[in-house]
Amino acid sequence: IDASKVSFGISQFGAYEASLILICMVVVSVLGIHPVISIATAGGIFSPLGADPNLLGITFLMTWAIGVSTTPLSGLHLMIQGRYNIRALTLLRLNAGFATVMMGCAVVVMHGYELWML
Repeated sequence: IDASKVSFGISQFGAYEASLILICMVVVSVLGIHPVISIATAGGIFSPLGADPNLLGITFLMTWAIGVSTTPLSGLHLMIQGRYNIRALTLLRLNAGFATVMMGCAVVVMHGYELWML
């Protein structure tokens, strides 16, 4: 952040920020960016803020789990599409409910973790 002079206007990293980051990174993974790339980028951005490493790790783990299982561009989904002749948009639609429920659960877990750590 210092080298690039980029500022996100975030001075702390709590459950609210982690929830927003999770949602953004899952949406980006559905659009085609692999979650590992998002995690590597976000780690470099949010680690200098002095973020709780456990909350950051939980956020990244949930991003990877929800992002890879939702995006129709992951290796597993590409294999399923080829083997069973299923369209990518069909897989995305079938996994949308799962992703929504899991993101809701993830947000609750992150807020619960933050309350537990107080």
